[in-house]
Amino acid sequence: MAVQTTYGGTMTARIAGQLADSGFHDIVAMFNREDSAQMSFGRAVKFGSTTDTTSAVLPTAETDIVAGIVIFSYEYAPGLDLGDDGILPDRPIQVLRKGRVIVELEDAVTIGQRGWVRAVATGDELLGGVLPADDGTDTIDCTNQIVFLESGATGDLVMVEVDFTNRPT
Repeated sequence: MAVQTTYGGTMTARIAGQLADSGFHDIVAMFNREDSAQMSFGRAVKFGSTTDTTSAVLPTAETDIVAGIVIFSYEYAPGLDLGDDGILPDRPIQVLRKGRVIVELEDAVTIGQRGWVRAVATGDELLGGVLPADDGTDTIDCTNQIVFLESGATGDLVMVEVDFTNRPT
């Protein structure tokens, strides 16, 4: 019988919003406070209120302050917490404030590029998605908070390091 003697150093299967490694991660519990919108894994959200740090909503303007990235977890119950496109309104979510996470690319990136967050989406654009460049008045400047740790093409899943405890600019 053949015995496996070598093992890869990286995970082969990826999911948007998956924690990228077992390093330090600052994760907070929040609630999806959107009226009807679902929140997708691997996408940025903002604080839903200036007085409630447990409420999260989707970004809507380039002046928004990002709270973090919605992470994937097996703790979500299909049908109760999850819809077809993400976490249902008024359900708990887990938000990564600091650490490394897998995100889906809207545009091609290279290692070391800094990130912007999509606040206004049309067509194939990803609301709350992480981009490598400013897109006019549709993106939030998070270049002090997001760095791409892998290169990739549109649609790829790549690792980013985030620190939303840092000042945005």
